[in-house]
This record gives sequence, C-alpha cells and structure tokens, in this order.
Amino acid sequence: MIEKFKRTQDQLMEAEKMSALTGMVVGVAHELNTPLGISVTSLSLLSEQLDDVANKFSDKTITTDDLNRFLQIANECVEMIVSNINRSVALVSKLKQINQKMTAEEAKVINLKQLLDDAVLHEQGILSNKSIGIEIECDESLQLFLPPISLQCVLEELLNNSAVHGFVGEDSHQERVIMISANETNGKLNIVVEDNGVGISPENQKKIFQPFFTTLRAKGGTGLGMHMVYNICTQKLAGVIDVKSEVNKGTRIALSIDTLAAVTQ
Repeated sequence: MIEKFKRTQDQLMEAEKMSALTGMVVGVAHELNTPLGISVTSLSLLSEQLDDVANKFSDKTITTDDLNRFLQIANECVEMIVSNINRSVALVSKLKQINQKMTAEEAKVINLKQLLDDAVLHEQGILSNKSIGIEIECDESLQLFLPPISLQCVLEELLNNSAVHGFVGEDSHQERVIMISANETNGKLNIVVEDNGVGISPENQKKIFQPFFTTLRAKGGTGLGMHMVYNICTQKLAGVIDVKSEVNKGTRIALSIDTLAAVTQ
C-alpha cells in the first residue's frame, strides 16, 4: 500500500514537472515570437523601400525627397530591429542564466552575514541610483553549510526586484529602505527581505512566480527573475518562499530553508 502511494506520488510529481515544462516552452515561444515578428516585418519594409529606391535610381527618376524619405524609414526600421533583437537576446541570456543557476553546486561552510553583504554590494549600483538604504540584521558569527552561489543569487534577485518594482516614481517624502533579517533555528534558515515601497496588488501577488509575468515588459522586463528565485529556493535549497504585500505600504518576502535538505539536493 505504501509502495503504491509512493508510486502515485512520483507520477503526480512527474506530471507536474511536465506541465511546468510545457508552460515554459509555450511561454518562451510566445515571448520570442513578438520581437522576432516585429524584426521580420521591419526587415520586409526595409527591403521594399530599398527596392523602390534602387529602381528609381536605375531609372534616373530619384529625387532628394525620395532619398530623404528612404533614409528616415530605414533609420526607423533599423532602430526597431536592433531593439527587438536585443530583447530576444536578453530573454535567451536570462534563460541560460536560470539553467546555469539550477545546475549542481556543492555546499560549503559560509558566513551568512558576509554573503548578505556581498549580495548587497553586487546590487549597489541600482540601490544607490534609487537612493535606497539597506538594513541588515544577522549574527556576524553565524556559519552555515549551504550552496553559496544559489543562495546569493536568490538574495540578489530579491534585492533587484525590490529596487526595480518597489520604488518607482518620486516619493521623496519617504525614506526608501530594504530590510534584511536572517537567523537559524533548529536547522531552519529564515531570511526576510522587506521594503517600504509601493507594494504589490493582490491580483499580481498570485502571479509573481509565474514565468514571463512582469509589469515592466515595456521597459525590458522578462518576467523570469522571480520564477528563477522560486525554482532555486524550492528545488536547489529545499525551501519555501512566502510573499506578503500591501499596496502603498511595502512587500515582505520570507524564505525558510531546511539546511540539511538543501545540502542533499
């Protein structure tokens, strides 16, 4: 009976993995289709305009206005192509990054406070640019045996996500702060990343970990950062992640990682 239950559980897990993979493939196809489609359309228009100018030049009927109009259209087409190709490249690069972060990594002894400081340092550019202060509450002597690259990747992505999405526009009346607290209790590492930013609507909270979900697509957002955080946290680090947020008050993201299970992943 127990063996049958375990077999059924394994089958359900495999079905869930296949469903997630199918969703990812469909998402990738959809996300790449738009910029590549725009690029193809722009190239087609550019080719038509080039043929038109070439014919007029051959017939010796081309005018200065014809040439100026062609140059204007060509410039717009090239800008559109470059922008959308770069968008496609960024998406593929992000997918490769997710794959690299999900590969096997050996655990080792880390000083958690130092790792938190390193994560903040790597995101200092955007934090300084947005005038965001960082407060860290962690025992400086806390040592843990964990995969360091995976954990730091999660922390950096959470900091970046908070800076990009949590602090938008001008709100100079309020000090911008991201607070990080961490402690270890009974084999569980608990990390909380909390900001006093704009918060997340209840509707978007349900989608935050979905691949390709982003509220900043027009500004180049891929919607893969928090999806990567969820996968690394739940799979490589054998943890759970919880999001609580209130509009105009801030967002709190809590990680709970089983330090023993994370080593065996």
